[in-house]
Amino acid sequence: MSYNLKQSGNYVSFTGNNALYTKAAPLKGAKVVKTKQQLLELNQSKAGQDTFMYLRSAYTNHHTVYYKVMSFDRKIKGWIYAGKTSDIQSGLVHYAKDKKTVVGGINSFETLQNSPLNDLEKNEFYHLKYPGSKNNGSELLYQLPFWCGPDGKTKPNMKSTIKYRHDVFIIENAMTRTREGDRWLVIHDLSNTNIVGYIKDGSLIPMHSVPATEGITVNYVDKATNRPVKSVIVPFAKSPKQAGMNLKTSFFDYNGLPDGYTADDDSLGFKGNSATNAIKGATLNYFIVKQVK
Repeated sequence: MSYNLKQSGNYVSFTGNNALYTKAAPLKGAKVVKTKQQLLELNQSKAGQDTFMYLRSAYTNHHTVYYKVMSFDRKIKGWIYAGKTSDIQSGLVHYAKDKKTVVGGINSFETLQNSPLNDLEKNEFYHLKYPGSKNNGSELLYQLPFWCGPDGKTKPNMKSTIKYRHDVFIIENAMTRTREGDRWLVIHDLSNTNIVGYIKDGSLIPMHSVPATEGITVNYVDKATNRPVKSVIVPFAKSPKQAGMNLKTSFFDYNGLPDGYTADDDSLGFKGNSATNAIKGATLNYFIVKQVK
């Protein structure tokens, strides 16, 4: 028997092949916690609380494997048949010889699904739409969206975003919660590299474009030819404890690069310290390289 975890990052759904028991089914006194049908109904739940995580493994004398699992809200837990020790195994899941058919009662589960960014989201700069202190997903930033991990309604990364209301944000990527179906954005504060996290889609306001005198012009320069390919004006918002704006690391996550290019990894795009304290009206070169097809 394996060590008993209090929680884990291994999430499972149910195949309907087996029920959930108070202990491994062959053991005397094992009682049904949830039937096969009830487990399939939990699969269809729109609430993240009904996602299950793996806690422990047990092995019988007949070489069968059982897993202890528990729901995110800790209200349902029990043991379920996973397969045999002779099965083909990938992660927690046991497969038949065809390597496709799941033989046990569980399958792997992801709480988040990738949601591609549109062109506006890749290129735009944003302000927070609802700067504040409410723990509602729209005012604060989070390490994970609600109920996408075993900690449940994730604590925010800060107590308030009011002091960041004038900062410039970009969208790094977006994810959709598998159960709830709503979309969350991963955003970065270009003005403050420490401010990053998830926020609900619809919680940002696109900024109006600014003239070069009111922003920082970033020229994308092909590293191989040393020729400019494209430019973008980043709205200016000074970084903490300095007069200028620090774009050195945070701009690396900006998605508005020219098509077919990626940032130069050796320099994070900017050479030297040119972008660590850029003043309003400055012009910077951001070095890019063609992607290998």
